[in-house]
Amino acid sequence: MNKSFVLIFSATMLVASCGGDTPKHEPAREAPATEPVTTVNPPAAVSVHDSAQQFEADAKNVLLGIWVGEMSGKKLSIVIEKIGENTLSGYNILGTNRRDVKGTFKDGSWDIPCGKAFEATLNEPGDDKYDGVFSIKFVGYEDVEVLDGGPECKGNLKGVEAIGTWTSNATKKVKDIMLTKQ
Repeated sequence: MNKSFVLIFSATMLVASCGGDTPKHEPAREAPATEPVTTVNPPAAVSVHDSAQQFEADAKNVLLGIWVGEMSGKKLSIVIEKIGENTLSGYNILGTNRRDVKGTFKDGSWDIPCGKAFEATLNEPGDDKYDGVFSIKFVGYEDVEVLDGGPECKGNLKGVEAIGTWTSNATKKVKDIMLTKQ
């Protein structure tokens, strides 16, 4: 047998074996009619861990630092030094009186685009007759770029202002406070 014949025979057998069991003269079948399929991409999942990290990062950007205003005609400074999961600590100075503060904070409602608020309760130690409790809403804003579609937040959240009250432990007297971040 000639090598050419073996090569042609092998190639023919290979091509014939690739045809499978499908009949050559079967009429084409139409696919059953179905409704069009619409694919909707779900929003990107944000894990609880990621949102907790973002909450803590936002809180640090807004809350940490020195807040200055006045109360009863005297300069008031509240310094937030540490932030935990939902806790904060630092001190305040009213006139020449310095008192440690500790408390809790939570996400506060704020409907301003590119803004964030945190509601905090800060307790003075309570071992002085002039101690009390601060209830304050701290507000921060992001840098904003206004585009055709409206404002676009730039992600640089900074603390700006705080409003609230101080309530005396002894007399329950309430004083309004307004602070700005230094």
